[in-house]
Amino acid sequence: MYFKGTMTVDPSQLTHIIKVRPTKAFKRMLYFMTAGGISDKEEHETFCAIAVLQQLNSAFRGMKITNVVRLAKDDVDFYLDEAGKQDDMKEALENFQLEVDGVEATAFGALHLILEHQDEKMKYLIQVDVNRTHAVGQYPIEIQVNGLINQFQTEKGDADTLKKEMASVFTDQTAYDHFQGINRAHFAGFMGSMELELKKFIKVDDIRNDTKVQMVRPKSRVKSRHDIHHATTSNDPIFYGYYGFSDVLLYTMLWSDLCHSNNIHLSDVTVVDELGDTLMDVGETGIDAGDSAAFDVDQPFEAPTDGDISFPDDSPFAPDTGDSGGWFSGGDGGGFDFGGGDSGGSSCSSCSSCSSCGGCS
Repeated sequence: MYFKGTMTVDPSQLTHIIKVRPTKAFKRMLYFMTAGGISDKEEHETFCAIAVLQQLNSAFRGMKITNVVRLAKDDVDFYLDEAGKQDDMKEALENFQLEVDGVEATAFGALHLILEHQDEKMKYLIQVDVNRTHAVGQYPIEIQVNGLINQFQTEKGDADTLKKEMASVFTDQTAYDHFQGINRAHFAGFMGSMELELKKFIKVDDIRNDTKVQMVRPKSRVKSRHDIHHATTSNDPIFYGYYGFSDVLLYTMLWSDLCHSNNIHLSDVTVVDELGDTLMDVGETGIDAGDSAAFDVDQPFEAPTDGDISFPDDSPFAPDTGDSGGWFSGGDGGGFDFGGGDSGGSSCSSCSSCSSCGGCS
């Protein structure tokens, strides 16, 4: 078990909405057939990279978060901590400002700032993505926060020893629910404090803040931290392989097995694989982990056939509904809506603030 927070920020910046060539095959064909009359739209923010980083720096310093793991612009690393340095925010920002001139600071496509922090209960990995160009309706600043329980951090990296230290959490359902509740509330408090600090230093139109519980179901039994795999494309930053995080990540690889062997009833949790990809969501009614092979690491993952379970749209484990969602089905399933909005018609209700873009006439 670990915790995930997603915060998206809509800063008070000048926004331009422009028409762009569609990326989906069917809409791209219509784009050419109509001489560009069918198009998608993107929002372009007037950010300066240095100004954004300075504002973020002020907000995080307000929470005493000063340890930078990585700073990148358009996937080019300007700073990467491979030695576990402390209080290196100033060093990272100075490296960035020395290597980026005024023109490059204005012309960036995306900024990536990853920080680490630790308090009395959790170790956090915070990934900030600032996207100059994004879809209409999406916010340009997205912050992903992972919270790991530092009580189970281990330097020995031995799974059997760590399981004994974790045993008290799984003695019965009451103990499990109490432990999860205390830590979930602590994580939510951390996310709330971050939102307040961001509002102090960044002028915003809106902030969306969401937290949830995640549980790792590895493909096979993990015996030590050396069995942990990493992926730079993971949905969660803890699986990237940043320095020092394998020691605290190990306990998450044991959680599913302990839930299964102790017949823990799970609810309101997202189950992911060992690289952070979502396998399924368990709803409020929940499911007994002891009754399902989905949580038994000695067996291949098998999705439950009943219970309060849902799956991502692209999941190979989702039940086959027989609905192909054809081209003309509309919505997000690859269909096409011949009405207003994105079709190039006169309606422009989705971008009320785009009077300066000239793209909605």
